[in-house]
Amino acid sequence: MKNQKLIIISGSPCVGKTTVAEELFESLNNSAHFDEGIWNIHNPPFPDDDPRRLRGGDKNISFVLANYLNHNFEYVIFSSVVATYESIREPILKDIAAFATKNYNTIGFTLICSEETLTERYNKRGDDWGLSFHWLHLDPYPNDYVINTDGKTVEQIAHEIKTIIDTEPKTLETERLIIKKVCSSTNRDDWEIAEKDTGNLAGKIAFFDIDKKLRSCTIGYHTEENHRNKGYMTEAVACVLQFMILEAGFNRISGGHQADNLASGRVMAKAGMKCEGTLRQDFMNEDGTIVDSILYSIIRQDLE
Repeated sequence: MKNQKLIIISGSPCVGKTTVAEELFESLNNSAHFDEGIWNIHNPPFPDDDPRRLRGGDKNISFVLANYLNHNFEYVIFSSVVATYESIREPILKDIAAFATKNYNTIGFTLICSEETLTERYNKRGDDWGLSFHWLHLDPYPNDYVINTDGKTVEQIAHEIKTIIDTEPKTLETERLIIKKVCSSTNRDDWEIAEKDTGNLAGKIAFFDIDKKLRSCTIGYHTEENHRNKGYMTEAVACVLQFMILEAGFNRISGGHQADNLASGRVMAKAGMKCEGTLRQDFMNEDGTIVDSILYSIIRQDLE
């Protein structure tokens, strides 16, 4: 199955998190939704003895969401006010990573609106706890997609979120690494690799010479000196190649290295790329000397 997606929807009370999350949930097959005490599953129904028919009870948020991921729901949706706070969301995400046994992408959304819109929604809902603009004026969680909900229907907001989660995940995860897209343009995508435990930068990956008609591109990468010989780059390249081909829709990705840089060749080979041969006198060193390079590639057929 495709890499799973943990979708976090946060924002002020009355901004529409739950309603939007429920609409999104209904539009996605093989999905699960948790909203501060409400557990839903989609595509079921399951029999009573199926382990995916989970109950909330006293299970904490992290454990429930990790269980949904572990039981192969492709989309796991979490909508909550508390996810607005970095001090709360960070421990939740850390615990999910500890419980989860599969790779998944985490994609966050912060819903916003004007004070006038929030007041209208509060009055329509009929709550009696008192309207507050406190959460509305908090800074969005770092790297969240921020969606202004003013003048939009629930269906439009859910569609906007669905378009993003199906086409542009911002991070990929492996057992030891977080791989984050930091820049995207017409002909280039740049990713940074960080250690999960420390958050320290371990390296970078770039995809360039993007040809949308041929659905092809070229990969290049660099490992920070103090993170070499740990297998990080092989782990990261394998993960990103899977995403670029199986989810982003590329058919061919190629890469090369100087003929005497055997370590770079081992990274590509271990990540699933195949050696195509030697390109003679194809690469110029910084000192101006021209040397041979070795070409590798991977195509969609290699992963099917």
